Amino acid sequence: MAAAFGSAGLMPMWQVSHRGGRLLDQRSDGWMGARLVTDWRHASNRQIGRGSISPSPSTVATGPGQSHLPGLSPPDREEPRRYRHWHTWKPDYRAGIEFIVKPEAGETRIYEAFVQLQYGPFQVTGGRRSYTTGFAYDPLSTGSMGMSPNHAPFPRITAGIPHYVPIPFTFRHLEIRGFYTHGWLDDDRFTSDPWLHEKAVFLRTRSDWPVRLQGGFTHFAMWGGDHPDFGPAPARFEDYLRVVLGRSADPSHESAADFHQWVANAIGDHLGVIEFGLGWELFGMEWDAYRQILFEDGSGMRFYHNRDGLNGLRIRPGSRLASGPGGSVPDGSGGGIGSRGIGNGTASVSGTGGADDGAGGSVAGGAGGSGENRWIRTILVEYLGTIWQSGPGPTDPPENPDDPFYDPEEPYFDADYPYNFGGRDQYYNHYVYRNGWTYRDFTMGTPLLLQQARGRFYYPDGDFTWRRFVSNRVQAWHIGLEGDLFGLADVDAAPVAALGRVLTGYRLMVTRARHQGTYDNIDIFNRIVNPDAPFADKPVQYHTMLELSGRLPWFNRQITSDPGSPLDDLRLTLALSLDAGELTRHTGILFGIRWGNATY
Repeated sequence: MAAAFGSAGLMPMWQVSHRGGRLLDQRSDGWMGARLVTDWRHASNRQIGRGSISPSPSTVATGPGQSHLPGLSPPDREEPRRYRHWHTWKPDYRAGIEFIVKPEAGETRIYEAFVQLQYGPFQVTGGRRSYTTGFAYDPLSTGSMGMSPNHAPFPRITAGIPHYVPIPFTFRHLEIRGFYTHGWLDDDRFTSDPWLHEKAVFLRTRSDWPVRLQGGFTHFAMWGGDHPDFGPAPARFEDYLRVVLGRSADPSHESAADFHQWVANAIGDHLGVIEFGLGWELFGMEWDAYRQILFEDGSGMRFYHNRDGLNGLRIRPGSRLASGPGGSVPDGSGGGIGSRGIGNGTASVSGTGGADDGAGGSVAGGAGGSGENRWIRTILVEYLGTIWQSGPGPTDPPENPDDPFYDPEEPYFDADYPYNFGGRDQYYNHYVYRNGWTYRDFTMGTPLLLQQARGRFYYPDGDFTWRRFVSNRVQAWHIGLEGDLFGLADVDAAPVAALGRVLTGYRLMVTRARHQGTYDNIDIFNRIVNPDAPFADKPVQYHTMLELSGRLPWFNRQITSDPGSPLDDLRLTLALSLDAGELTRHTGILFGIRWGNATY
């Protein structure tokens, strides 16, 4: 459970973001929850120690459990597995359910409820289950541009290969994983009850090479539903195939007149992410660089011309600061509260991350041990840019032959025009699906693209259009740190040592974001239309958060003297947040407590 408070009527961004949509932006909020996950595993899968339900080779060394199917884990350095099978051709099953109660809103609902079947490397999941996509490191990142940990899970059916497997006839030098999903967006929306199509494929070189390459492609499409003015959107099986292939609508369909833009373009609201990753070892540390390129139409798919994207560098100095493969916890018990869940395995005790399968609570992983303290376990630096959006040129070329820019030969290019047609991609916005890239009012991608609710707080008198995202042209620098605090217990000063027996880890996030609104205030010559409009002055805002995780050993000893008591799993979290800059200034505090493998 957790309770959070913010000053000035709004909580700071990192206090509410990446917590699965459990906290609202309002001045105060909180929740209580209970979660149960149970597995039925075949004996042979338990015997190999890396069964299909237990942490896979892709996550066992990395700790944070952002890799729920179909979440594709970041480019971590994994434990070399010598390419033995981590699965058998015996079925495994899993089921889970989580309830949350929000006393202030008087709301009780099922947050997660799912069943899962694994057979060999293949996995099928049905129901509500949290997941993310992409290479971004969820505990410290600003968030994947596709699916981030920022929103509640929606109902879906997913089939795929969740963890990398060698591709036949490549001599095990190339591996693949991917998934295929059909989801239902069942929240309150302007266009009601749309569907979400999603598919992805990722390739990488083998994980024990000194330099590791990986890349992939994720495609999302929101389609179907009932528009209040246009009526039902195309939803036949033929239309579904067009959505999957990114094809335009059937001009003979009865809805073609109302959804006329879909005849010229593609059915539905399409969004995609192209990703590249590179990992290597240098100076006794592990380095992982990645780039995500967001696109919403064909012009954005030309990634070699696309200036927008999320660029990140993750450094793990643990191998240089510790002598053993494990962490600095004396008993190697692990654990810690993170943005998505709690790791409760045997890795170590970083204050971030965790998995709903209890797959270890820290980044560097390992089996615990007597290595030195790891004050800094992970460093993450990111740059997010969404300014270009294929340029300020009009979305579509003119259809009128009398237009001076009409060119039937090359409709998207004109030598006399300052910017090519096919621009103004309006990330996360769509004229039919006006709730945009959200679920239950939370952004499904990066929260640094501001929604109208936060924009109205910054500009109470602002004249906003119908667009859900009022600042999707953003430039942001971000740094994140995480590490262990167990070394404080060895300090000679008694107060510091006492604090070290309580605190176990920390997570620090600092972001500098410059907001430039949307292209609605930019003309086709890239000039500002209204200098008094919201975000016209390109304001800069800072978002910071320091989160401490800890335990109460003295409390546990008062209840029981059994060192293996379940109360040893009692964990605390305290987060202090500050937003300051040219938009607003407000502070926040969050206090959380969890027991066992409950999700935070």
